[in-house]
Amino acid sequence: METNLIKQELTGTIATFSQHQYQPNTWETERLFLRPFTAKDFADLYRFYSHPEVMRFIGKGARTESETLAELISFITHWRQHNFGNFAIIHKASGKLMGRTGLYFSDRCKEAQFGYVLDKSYWGQGLGLEAGKASLDYGFKVLEFEQIVAFAMPENVVSRKILSEKLGMHCITDNFIYSGIQYAYYSIGRAEYLTSSSLRVKACKSS
Repeated sequence: METNLIKQELTGTIATFSQHQYQPNTWETERLFLRPFTAKDFADLYRFYSHPEVMRFIGKGARTESETLAELISFITHWRQHNFGNFAIIHKASGKLMGRTGLYFSDRCKEAQFGYVLDKSYWGQGLGLEAGKASLDYGFKVLEFEQIVAFAMPENVVSRKILSEKLGMHCITDNFIYSGIQYAYYSIGRAEYLTSSSLRVKACKSS
């Protein structure tokens, strides 16, 4: 997709947002900085959204340029409507945009959902867990949701292990069908998450 066409598509939707409009809505972890997406993120987003292996377990798979643009617009529109949404994940050490994570509403279910996608070069470093925990912390501690859910394809063993074993989410069913695709459906409540998080911190401090 040519740059001028991208700008044309974004006019009045993303391009009109001031640079620091969402500055308060940022989140930081040990190795990551999370911020809302901007129009300038299209090329970075498309870099990993077009990668078949990265997108293997994300909906229908790799995205085209037009599909990526549509999702980018939806990310920022969601922020505009709800004052929260998907974050761009910035790798502190390199300063590069390396993925997306965050919370959002969709017609898949009524609860707030979270998920993450990481560029392949950042796999195997525990960054998926770090991003996932950041999303849940933000959702329960800042936004104060009572429940957050997540979806993963049944064969996505790595993500399912993070959801259940690392983040303490419960698998409600592994046969949730949405848009003709089968998902495992996970959920956790605010009280349980905050209690378990507190226990994990205390365990770390005592070890």
